[in-house]
Amino acid sequence: MNQWVIVAELPEPLRSELAQLRLEIDRWNKRWLPPHVTIIRPFALNLSASAVAEITRPISLTAQLLRWATFRQPGNNGLYLEPTQAPFQHLRVELFRRVPELTKGDRSVDWHRKFAEDPIFHVTIAAGVPDDEIDHIYSKVSPVRVETIKNKDNQPDMRRGLKAMEKNLARANSSGVSQKTYMNVFQIHNLSLYSKENDGFWKLVA
Repeated sequence: MNQWVIVAELPEPLRSELAQLRLEIDRWNKRWLPPHVTIIRPFALNLSASAVAEITRPISLTAQLLRWATFRQPGNNGLYLEPTQAPFQHLRVELFRRVPELTKGDRSVDWHRKFAEDPIFHVTIAAGVPDDEIDHIYSKVSPVRVETIKNKDNQPDMRRGLKAMEKNLARANSSGVSQKTYMNVFQIHNLSLYSKENDGFWKLVA
């Protein structure tokens, strides 16, 4: 039985920008998926070809990055960016509705309901951070801003935002982290499905 994870990968150039930021900060992990929001956490199931096609069909989702935050667990802390929750919440519930096979996973009968109610969608920037370092790396990203660039009608302006990001040259601060402003409004047009390989890493399937 295969292991899977379903994620929404962030679009370019935000994906590359945040991947570079993780490279600068996360020295506890050598390999990771591209910057993403996990929609359905790892599960074991034999997915049919029709289920794979349904999971990866085109979608339209607009979300925002809101703030920096941390997961706190002894010996295994994490730093992440928190996006707006509602769009991903709705997407997850809709995915369970469209792909009934997902309700037959390797957990208890109502495992999918638990996932549907999970409130913390996030973009991981560092994981497995020791207790004595999590506050330090959180302070390192404090100069790194995420903000909305708006048009004359006071609406998020994707085109101007992306141009502003491209023009905003990185400059290293004393902590070694590039000080940048990241456009926080982004759009997702499809989900990505990964399977777990024998080496323990995830491989993109569709």
